[in-house]
Amino acid sequence: MGLRLAELGAEIDRKLREVLPPAASTHNPIDVIGDAKADRYEAVLKVLSTREDLDSFVVILSPQAMTDPDDVAKLLVDFKVKNPKKVIVASFIGGLKTANAISILRKGGIPNYDTPERAVKALSSLIKYIDIKQKQERLLKEGYPRYPIDRELIRDILAKAKGEGRKMLMPNEVCEILRACGIRTTPCILARSPEEAVEAAESIGYPVVLKIASPHITHKSDVGGVKVNLMTPTDVRLAYHEIMANAARFVPGAAVYGVVVTSMAPQGKEVIIGMHRDPQFGPMIMFGLGGVYVELIRDVSFRLAPLTKSEALEMIMETRAYRLLKGFRGETPGDIEAVVEALLKVAMLSMEFREIQEIDINPLFVYERFKGCLVVDAKIWW
Repeated sequence: MGLRLAELGAEIDRKLREVLPPAASTHNPIDVIGDAKADRYEAVLKVLSTREDLDSFVVILSPQAMTDPDDVAKLLVDFKVKNPKKVIVASFIGGLKTANAISILRKGGIPNYDTPERAVKALSSLIKYIDIKQKQERLLKEGYPRYPIDRELIRDILAKAKGEGRKMLMPNEVCEILRACGIRTTPCILARSPEEAVEAAESIGYPVVLKIASPHITHKSDVGGVKVNLMTPTDVRLAYHEIMANAARFVPGAAVYGVVVTSMAPQGKEVIIGMHRDPQFGPMIMFGLGGVYVELIRDVSFRLAPLTKSEALEMIMETRAYRLLKGFRGETPGDIEAVVEALLKVAMLSMEFREIQEIDINPLFVYERFKGCLVVDAKIWW
């Protein structure tokens, strides 16, 4: 679970032997013996608290004839008050016999778990959280990787969406925000009629893709809201009408702003980058294998923003996507450095604009080394 049992050393061992019966174990984990009363727990904690580096304790109790769980619980609460920098988690086992003691612990701010394994796991998670928060504070103070960003453009886009009562940004707005952070996307032009769609396609160059533009339709492909590989003006006009008809049929009442016309991107290795703003922990960055099966595969890793370059690389290496990007079975390796940079830019965006609640980039096409990556589809909620 990522924890290391402390080496107590000869001096602590000697002091413990002075307060424990001969049959007790003075090695970590310490066994105070089944007949222990509260004063024996107290004596052990006093000895251990003389060392500053011994800062976390798991106290396990199963009621014995000589042990009063309530007394031990009161002692632990008192110890916590007198030693606020020490962390205590408990595992009082015994059902009704320890129910009142557990209530005393909880009222005193000491968590109790029904098994020692859960107590240790909770302590491990707490320590990881403390490490993460300290990292965040350090990066906010010392600085984290930053890139040029058009803040005014992003503010204008978010203000427009807010003014129109939209929580989900239009695809063309998402492309503009990502490009404002230096993240490369396919061209995205909003078209509100078949003729505007043709004009956009002529501007971009064939073949093109049409995607429904609606704040109420998240999974566009599921409702026939995406048409690909359109080669002619006629294809574009027909596709526009089909998309509108599908939207009316499958999502009646949805607000539809038209379609977004974009280019057919060269196929790359598909990955996903995301951000979710947790109300307690802040922006959580996600990375994993992308494409239509992402929810089925669920091969993802997470970190709290802001990120460092080493953390971004760790995220990639923790997933099966890393094997794909390294060049699976003789395939050409992908541009991992470009993916690292994209992760850092998404993390930066989430730190700069706290009103952005969620980002979903899927897929991000990753090309061979030195050729970068390209956002093919993305969503942003604020």
